[in-house]
Amino acid sequence: MAKISKLLGIIKNLVDRFTKQHIRLSIILMYQIVSIAAIAVYKPILPILLGYPPNFRQAAIEVNASYDMQFYRGAVLFILIVSTILWALLKDINKLTVIEDNKVNSAEISRLRKKFVDMPLVLYFGHISIAVIIGLIIHTGNKVIGHSEPYVIIKIGSLLVSFFAVIAVIFLIFSKNLFRRILNSVLPGNTLTGQRVGIKSKILIQTIPIILASMLVTGVFGYSKVIEEKGNTLYELASVKAMNSGIRTTQFNNVDQALEVLKGIRLSDAKVQTYAISPKGKFISPDGFKPGLPELYYIHKPVNNDRVYGTTEEIQGLSFKVEIDNEPWTVGIIYKVTSEKIVVYFLTIFIALIIMNVLVIYYMSKSLSEDLSMLGKSLDDIAEGIGVENRSMIPVTSNDEIGDLITAFNKIQDKEVSYDQMKSEFFANISHEFRTPISIILSSIQLLDLYSHHDHSENNRNVKKITEVMKQNSYRLIRLVNNLIDTTKINASFYEINMRNSNIVSVVEEITLSVANYLKEKDIELIFDTSVEEKTLACDPDMIERMVLNLLSNAVKFTDAGGSVFVGIEDKGDRIEIIVRDTGIGISLEQQSVIFERFRQVDKSLTRKREGSGIGLSLVKSLVELHDGEITVHSEPGKGSEFIISLPVRILEEESDFKEHNKEITGDKLQSSIEKISIEFSDIYHG
Repeated sequence: MAKISKLLGIIKNLVDRFTKQHIRLSIILMYQIVSIAAIAVYKPILPILLGYPPNFRQAAIEVNASYDMQFYRGAVLFILIVSTILWALLKDINKLTVIEDNKVNSAEISRLRKKFVDMPLVLYFGHISIAVIIGLIIHTGNKVIGHSEPYVIIKIGSLLVSFFAVIAVIFLIFSKNLFRRILNSVLPGNTLTGQRVGIKSKILIQTIPIILASMLVTGVFGYSKVIEEKGNTLYELASVKAMNSGIRTTQFNNVDQALEVLKGIRLSDAKVQTYAISPKGKFISPDGFKPGLPELYYIHKPVNNDRVYGTTEEIQGLSFKVEIDNEPWTVGIIYKVTSEKIVVYFLTIFIALIIMNVLVIYYMSKSLSEDLSMLGKSLDDIAEGIGVENRSMIPVTSNDEIGDLITAFNKIQDKEVSYDQMKSEFFANISHEFRTPISIILSSIQLLDLYSHHDHSENNRNVKKITEVMKQNSYRLIRLVNNLIDTTKINASFYEINMRNSNIVSVVEEITLSVANYLKEKDIELIFDTSVEEKTLACDPDMIERMVLNLLSNAVKFTDAGGSVFVGIEDKGDRIEIIVRDTGIGISLEQQSVIFERFRQVDKSLTRKREGSGIGLSLVKSLVELHDGEITVHSEPGKGSEFIISLPVRILEEESDFKEHNKEITGDKLQSSIEKISIEFSDIYHG
């Protein structure tokens, strides 16, 4: 047993090594093996399904159309055509083996990944399309074996479709597994690529052909058996009537007398045609019957000495050797075993079953995909950072693996609720713990400044420099703590917004002008402009000030001396735009997509020249969205940046503690603004 396992392991390793080194050849060989296996199964049952008569192989040879040769010729032709197309489609697949050696760039990797993720479905649909085309060519060019009725062509076509559908589905399953292993080993990635095909569509694509094939085979087999039984019944009836007519024993003076006797044979709903063949081989049929090569073969070599067949058992008849004017003639009758009623019956049942199966599979797959879509949407919400309080529990509607998955996911959401509550309580407590020691440090620094106010000694000047550094870094700590806590509160939906009707122009102008002296010290020009002198809307003035201050601090941080910062307000009717523009270093297009994410920075190096935590712009975006607004950025490296905050113009009908913001700034207000500026600009070192 151990030796067998070892041998199997060696074979598996050899196959894996061959597959990796010769990917294209391996896929084509796999297709050929699948096709040959399907051919081996179909070949012995095909004559039964088609209803071929006894001695059909010999009959085909007699008319120079060997059944076996035709079958193998068609199978080899099909395999060669598909293998050639596969070889062309997979010409780039060997590049996958050099990706691990970094010989293929990222753009080429993306192209290859998209191509070969879609390849199994491309091969699947292409396989079926080629099969249908070849089937049509075979049918339209099928003149070798003679005359074929339309229902015979339909039957052969149905079996061809079922045969190719089975091969296509089996190959899809094997090729998808092979491509998955290849892509996982050399093209790892978690990004969506290729043509999206939902689970519902995949189920339909993979199950409908198999169901169609099985129904076609079952239907054709049942139809053939009905024809076989009816043919036996008609043959027995025709034999009895022929014996009673005396056709076997009578000597006729002319052929017309013999044909007249044959016309007296009636077979219920089967249309009977008569024929005669002279000793010289001349074929006569007053009913217009034109025999094909199979019929002629069986007329001359009937089964059981008198039974005639056509290409299949749908056409049958009787053949008699008689004497006409003392010469040996061959006369007989031909009739169709099948009828329009039988064909319509089978087609109706078949179409009804197909529709029923498609509808059942469709709604089953739809139900499955809807459950998974709900789960996927909830996972997307989590990935987008949507809080659990804004997500609903997914209803469990099935007691199966999907139900288990949804139940487990709901449990995770329950735990997340508890975690969010704990997190909110933690940050509420830690905010006090963080701010208290910083406040004590700042108070101590202020006392030191007060005590040393009149001391102009050299030592005191050094102490003042040190206390300034301590004060600035304390402000930096306050800014960092405030941003962390407020960002967390916003994400947990615990942040309070105090909306009131305020003059947005006055709010922005006041906070902008309050930093004018600071920018002047940095040799940066500050410009303020507005298209409207007064505009009242519902907002939180403190939040607006914080947004503008953050954008201003960023503008100053990344603008060198001699540059300029512009703050403007544009009235857009139902919206107000606050614009902060600078002439700084700018932001590349790639970096613009991440600057509003938490903890993301344009310069990530430890030796960067500008300090920052990467929270500020994320917080600004959150504050803007709390006002149902949006923030956008337009920038180009070396040409500065422009941030635009767009807020909706809305008025509160009732409000409390309403105060106009266009009044004179008080001393307390000024001090508060100065402190806000010091905190917000603390990342920028003085001097």
